Amino acid sequence: MHITIGILAYNEEATIRRTVESLFAQTVFAPSNLRSAGHQWEVLVVPNGCKDRTADVAARALADAIAPLPEGLVSARVESLAQAGKSRAWNALVHRLAKPDTDLFVMIDADIEFGHPETIASSVTCLLSHPTARVVVDLPLKDFTRKERLSWVESFSARMSRHAQESAPGIAGSFYCARAATLRDVWMPEGISVEDGFLAAMVSTNAFREPPRGDCIVRAPNATHYFEGLTNLRSIVNHEVRLVIGTALNCYLCWDALLFLTPRARTGAGETIRQLNEQHPEWYRDMMTNCIRNRGLWVLPRGMLFRRFDGWRGLTWGARLRRLPLSLAAFAFDCVALSLANARLRAGRGIGYW
Repeated sequence: MHITIGILAYNEEATIRRTVESLFAQTVFAPSNLRSAGHQWEVLVVPNGCKDRTADVAARALADAIAPLPEGLVSARVESLAQAGKSRAWNALVHRLAKPDTDLFVMIDADIEFGHPETIASSVTCLLSHPTARVVVDLPLKDFTRKERLSWVESFSARMSRHAQESAPGIAGSFYCARAATLRDVWMPEGISVEDGFLAAMVSTNAFREPPRGDCIVRAPNATHYFEGLTNLRSIVNHEVRLVIGTALNCYLCWDALLFLTPRARTGAGETIRQLNEQHPEWYRDMMTNCIRNRGLWVLPRGMLFRRFDGWRGLTWGARLRRLPLSLAAFAFDCVALSLANARLRAGRGIGYW
């Protein structure tokens, strides 16, 4: 089995060596496991539009990591792209740069550290043992949660994350494992703001050939990674605004457009997007601009305002009372973030890269 590990990087000179070292500390790269499993591994780093030394640092880190491993079982290379844009880099990696015989993809960001040493092994095993699963995810954790004492902002942020993770697993772009056939059925619109939400919609609907299914995305046990958690309140709000904008744009694209444009049981939405990317590279921006223009004063999907209460159905009154303080605090936070996101979208400043 050939497994490609893809790392998309944008100006990550300061962090990518640490990420590569954390990657090669995974149990799948122990020499005894490499020999017994019999998999072929390729690590492919794709710096895109970088203005720093990300490519050079990555190349040296990969060479150092591979040197002591058994020959012929692990390969690594760096493929730099001149233009920035995560969606463009994702398309290039999946459809052009990765080897055609890739069976599974493991996609990670260039600034993470793994929590469990068996995260990749557990994810691959989970994917292969669940016939209906198309993507396997781990549990993403904010790096400051490793501290003994958290500030009130960190504590609130960590509780918000746990609250969100109680629902069905979604895809975090910082780490996931997927069947190659699944990803190669997907093309990202160039310039999409939040690619992981779009990917989750494509995966759960088989590229909009069928109604959404809940068994396509599975969370692996004993699998975690740490990412940089924001600790400044202004930064947290700005980050949430970006996520709200990305989620809203994904709703317009997926459920207002692709759901109705995609020929059922035929080529799927991926082929439609590939053709649009080639024929009219600005199609995504034009479509989103038109959607925003036609929505009036409040352009966000109506259900977003009360999303913190989505998981209440089926809970006992006691469970609801215990959850109420955090849900109300999250709701108040959302009122600020959604208002800012709505204003930014109406001003035409919400569509862009990364």
